[in-house]
Amino acid sequence: MKIKTFRIHTDVGQLSKDEKSINQFMETVTVKKTATEFVTDKENYWSVLVYYENGLLEKNDSIMGVTSDKISFPADTVLSHEENIVFNTLKDWRNNLAAKTRLPGYIICHNSELVTIAKIKPKSLEELGKIKGFSSRKILKYGDDVLALLNSV
Repeated sequence: MKIKTFRIHTDVGQLSKDEKSINQFMETVTVKKTATEFVTDKENYWSVLVYYENGLLEKNDSIMGVTSDKISFPADTVLSHEENIVFNTLKDWRNNLAAKTRLPGYIICHNSELVTIAKIKPKSLEELGKIKGFSSRKILKYGDDVLALLNSV
């Protein structure tokens, strides 16, 4: 396993460039784990640590084969019209929350997590916990909001 660090600046001018850099990297590797921390120094920024392996996991039309027992669909999975409505609702929620908390959207939920939620449509916190990326901490922070959104769509 390898490690790469990224610095995500909080100023709007640099943020887009930093996000593009990390997104390009993450599209070329298999991410095993991430860690983030907000650093207050001469300039404030997010430090993102990515544990990864070279190469991507094989993609197929069904659920992506992952090394854990969690469910995950790739971010570029084709969605039905109904699933796309759910995905866009979740994406709007994430972007609004990101703006309020001044966190990058992918720190709250990766697109692959939103796609997986749209495909699986979990009905409980337990089912949400079966989705890759949803730790008990993330479920405590966002689980009720995600389920409420799913019930409203």
